[in-house]
Amino acid sequence: MSESHQLIQAGVKRLHLLGRHGEALMRGYAGGRLSDEDFSPRGLEQLLAARVLWRSDNGDLRISHRLREFLAEMLQDEQRRENLDIQVEVNN
Repeated sequence: MSESHQLIQAGVKRLHLLGRHGEALMRGYAGGRLSDEDFSPRGLEQLLAARVLWRSDNGDLRISHRLREFLAEMLQDEQRRENLDIQVEVNN
């Protein structure tokens, strides 16, 4: 198996993990709080192992800084696209 194939498979696996827990992750991103109960025990274990989630010193469950930045960038891009679509409609 080539190195690029392994990289692709690892990325696909990570994206599937994010997708399976997307709603809870987005609620945590929007509201800032997550609970163990938001995830199945296995899902929580996988998200922690993948460093998608981490625990603060006081035990709070948090979204990783990298995922938070990724989500912010994606949402900003989406908002820019929507604003461009509105501008095009207004100008037509």
